[in-house]
Amino acid sequence: MRPPSPDPASAIRACALGAALRLLLVLGLAAIAPRAHAADDPVDNVTSAPPWFKDLADLVLTNSAAAKRRAEAKLAEAHAAHDPATEAYARLMLGHAARRQNDIPGALAHSRAALALAEHPADPALLFNTHYTHALNLRAAGDDATAVDHLLRSLQLAETRLSSREQSTAAAALGSTYERLGDFPHALDYQQRALTLAEQLGDDQAVGRSVQSLAALKETLGDLAGARRDYQRALALRRAEGNRTNLADVEQSLAMLDFAEGRAEQALAALTPILAQRRTLRGKAKLTSTLGYLAEVLVKLGRLDEALAFVTEAQGYASAIDSRGLRANTYRRLARVHEARGDLAAALAATRSEFAEREAMSGEAAKNRAAELQVLFDVAQKDNEITRLAQQNHLQTDAAQARAAQLAEADASLRAKNAELHAAAADLAGVRHARLALLAAALAALVLLGAVVLVQRTRLRAERRILADTRAARDAAQQADVLKGRLLNFASHDLKAPLATISAATHLLEESAHQPAEVLTLAGAMRAETTRMVHLVHDFIDRAAIDAGRLELRPVPTNLARVAAQITADFRPHATQKKQTLSFDEPPSPLPLVSAEAARLEQVLANLLSNAINYTPKGGTIRVALGHHAAGVWCEVTDSGPGIRPEEVATLFQPFARLSTRPTNGESSSGLGLFLAAELVRLHAGKLTVQSPPAGGTTFRLTLPALPA
Repeated sequence: MRPPSPDPASAIRACALGAALRLLLVLGLAAIAPRAHAADDPVDNVTSAPPWFKDLADLVLTNSAAAKRRAEAKLAEAHAAHDPATEAYARLMLGHAARRQNDIPGALAHSRAALALAEHPADPALLFNTHYTHALNLRAAGDDATAVDHLLRSLQLAETRLSSREQSTAAAALGSTYERLGDFPHALDYQQRALTLAEQLGDDQAVGRSVQSLAALKETLGDLAGARRDYQRALALRRAEGNRTNLADVEQSLAMLDFAEGRAEQALAALTPILAQRRTLRGKAKLTSTLGYLAEVLVKLGRLDEALAFVTEAQGYASAIDSRGLRANTYRRLARVHEARGDLAAALAATRSEFAEREAMSGEAAKNRAAELQVLFDVAQKDNEITRLAQQNHLQTDAAQARAAQLAEADASLRAKNAELHAAAADLAGVRHARLALLAAALAALVLLGAVVLVQRTRLRAERRILADTRAARDAAQQADVLKGRLLNFASHDLKAPLATISAATHLLEESAHQPAEVLTLAGAMRAETTRMVHLVHDFIDRAAIDAGRLELRPVPTNLARVAAQITADFRPHATQKKQTLSFDEPPSPLPLVSAEAARLEQVLANLLSNAINYTPKGGTIRVALGHHAAGVWCEVTDSGPGIRPEEVATLFQPFARLSTRPTNGESSSGLGLFLAAELVRLHAGKLTVQSPPAGGTTFRLTLPALPA
């Protein structure tokens, strides 16, 4: 049954609603999802830190649990020694370990604590690393706007008090974050700046990261030629570096660039070895990404069963990792696969799951921003306490000045100190004003986020109303289809008797020896048309019985090879008439028996052979082969016709389905043959599949469960 045709105005509203919703999701939340061409893990970029911190930065990439234990021990030592700088670095390392273990809330809690600790030692390297690491954790939580604020602070520190290496690190992170926010001019500017600084330093690893990020940005902007040049340069640098994981990232980006340029087969060949390597890694985030891209390529190639298998595997890893971004991307790809397979209900369910994940990510980003504001408030309270202590000190100084008023030299010294204190108070007031401005901007961002969520919920309610209207239309169409089936059933039964009479009359005319040749020719044509009409009536009756659930089978142990050989022999004259070669490959050994009704198997194979002869040109070949494996006994019908387009495979077994290719000799068709064949195979607990490569040719495979020996 074909799905109901929606009202045009409703369809337009639904399309507009879906497009607007996807645009909001892409602009506001897609940054949370991992990119296939992401550079190295950002923990590699820590600079100007103590040696023990750098050692743990290397360890956390391979054994995050061990790095976490050592960082906890360092934290306890620093706390006991009242060493805020070491305590802050220990908090940063715990945040790195938590992020590696996909504990984003834990990572944010540690980096916020490090921020509060780093305010008072006034160590520029410590401040740089705390703002930089906190920005990475905010990005992992989906709060890219706040991450930009912290990255700008780290860049300012690097420019005024640190070296070019820190500037390159901060600029690269700013470029990738602006790209996630959709601000491509700023993204391009900072990525180019990071590359220039890395080249000046002669750091090939940093150059490789920057070139790879620039290539990804150019690909996003549509500059595929420029992206390919940069990816090739990054590939050479990664090979020299010797890091197989980073090299696979670039190779995967090049494969998806081939896919974007229309070379799906080439992309598939490149992604296959990358998938094999990803399966050997401990982390499954990159494996999930590779499986998703393979599913996209296989959908394009029409290999929908394989695409479904890959995206289902990716869905399992995304759930195990507990990453909402990965789960949202996996649901999006699952919806595409179901849509290509024609399962629109499953596609809609996957799209709803994707929307739920992205809406949940939006709520988590708001919570993270609220926690960030709480940290700023705590810091402001500490500043107020410092101000109160300074005022008390000021009063004590005034008292001492009154007691020593007779000493002119002491009086001048006290006035100078007072001037310094006033200058410090003015500076502190400026800092407070800046923080109040930041707090106001954060509150405005929260209000805007609430408005976006409200709009999304309003549009979701509209989508639900449209879905209800669609369901009502579908129910009406189903009722109409039931009435149509009853009408066809009645008409078919009423036609059987007169058709049988006409067939008998034409047979008597053909058997008569005294009829003129013209009468015999006309009788033969009438008999052929009557036979075709009888088959058509039987198709209609079978279709009505299937729809009503009344088609009963009488299965007995059956030799599928014997049935296939007989049907092949029956159709060989038809193939010979079209100058086609119809071959039958005997199985190398006796096949197990199957439980089936032989007449229905003949009907299925007759439909497959009839289609093969009709759609194969003169001089073509048709081959019937049999075999068995663990799944059961199979029979294949392969032709050398033009093949079936990938987008038509999903509707091939629906009633009255029409293909873009036409029969080679103008043969007619009821449009029910493949539908009935698929349903009869299903009733036998079997499976009917089709493969049609782009080069041409089609193979239909019938598989039935084998009976025990």
